[in-house]
Amino acid sequence: MLTKINEKVISSDIVYKIRISFLKSAKESVCGHGRRKIRGIRKLETAAKEIIVVNQNGKIRYIAAKSVIYIESYGRKVLLHLENEVIEYYAKISQLEAQLEPGFFRVHRAYLVNLGCVLNYSKREAKMRNQDLLLISKYRFAQFQKAMRKYAENACKMTEERLK
Repeated sequence: MLTKINEKVISSDIVYKIRISFLKSAKESVCGHGRRKIRGIRKLETAAKEIIVVNQNGKIRYIAAKSVIYIESYGRKVLLHLENEVIEYYAKISQLEAQLEPGFFRVHRAYLVNLGCVLNYSKREAKMRNQDLLLISKYRFAQFQKAMRKYAENACKMTEERLK
């Protein structure tokens, strides 16, 4: 993705790094000026992790991470599998993995799954909300089980808090 900043065209990787470095420097400069501003900066940081910026043929789209069922790596492209569509664009799955870390897990070198969209799984494959079956690497299965347990525990805690 190319973006204009001060009439200069730069790539999306640089924009992402600038945004993160800006947030970090703002956080450091605000530390002595009250908790309210720090909370606001934390909200901005979490919001940046909840949105995927997609550049498709010169058009920029913002996709909510929670609407993504899973992400598939296909050569140099990435396929975002949503409920009603598949979005294809140039990106690295490793960068998306780092950005979406808490709610997503890399089950295979080609797949990054939204843990909230996993219906069930076995030792070899995971069944997703859209009925797709994805392979699970035998080397990542134990970590995937731990991630699913942790996700389920957090979901239960959040449900209990809402009921109170």
